[in-house]
Amino acid sequence: MLTKNQEKYINTIPQEKTVKIVPFDPNVLNIADEVINKINNAIPKARIIYLGSSKLGIAGENDIDLGVLVGDQFENSVLIIKHLFGDTTKIEPEKKMARWEFIYKDFLIDIYLTSSLTPEIQMQMNTQILLESNPNLKNEYEQLKIKSDGLSQREYTKKKLEFFNKILEL
Repeated sequence: MLTKNQEKYINTIPQEKTVKIVPFDPNVLNIADEVINKINNAIPKARIIYLGSSKLGIAGENDIDLGVLVGDQFENSVLIIKHLFGDTTKIEPEKKMARWEFIYKDFLIDIYLTSSLTPEIQMQMNTQILLESNPNLKNEYEQLKIKSDGLSQREYTKKKLEFFNKILEL
């Protein structure tokens, strides 16, 4: 079961986009550290949250998912991240949200910059903590990902969110 916001989000994903699941590559952790350090050095007061399958050390899209919380420094932080990594993929200044998706040293980086902790980021953090602390759930999640190879991004995201809702009992 999905929430209305989750359904709305899924409908924003291009229908033709498919997912490619690959085995965990330990090099992703070094690249994640490098990107996190660049952001930390440029925005020392930012709270950076590293989430997702690469942080868990499991098969996935071989991407690095970062939430960057910057408080009242949103506008300045957008300029800093643009300087570091290029133009935004999406920006909603009225919501104080910006997103970057880019390739860095052969890895997809997904940065979500916002002024404060959103319910979506909190849900991802809760899910991450649960998966990190429960090897059986983490294995079940990895199997869901492996079985999703080749699906549309929409269907894959739906399966992931339903799994998250189930383990968080939403």
